[in-house]
Amino acid sequence: GDLFHRQQLEVPPLVQAGERVTLMYRSKMLEASVSAVALESGALGDTVRMKNESSKKIISGVITAQGIVEVKS
Repeated sequence: GDLFHRQQLEVPPLVQAGERVTLMYRSKMLEASVSAVALESGALGDTVRMKNESSKKIISGVITAQGIVEVKS
């Protein structure tokens, strides 16, 4: 059989650019979520930029699950 190297395996993205995601904000005192649109695709643990649909601000966060991006204070 053929040997595969890690570099040859492509990890499927958990977030696709243009997809609506849940933006989770967590601090010691507060946890909140808001809808955002991903501006970049990424896999688990990747940092991606999103646009908050309410405020229209661009925010960066870390992908923690399918369609979930977390921002920490």
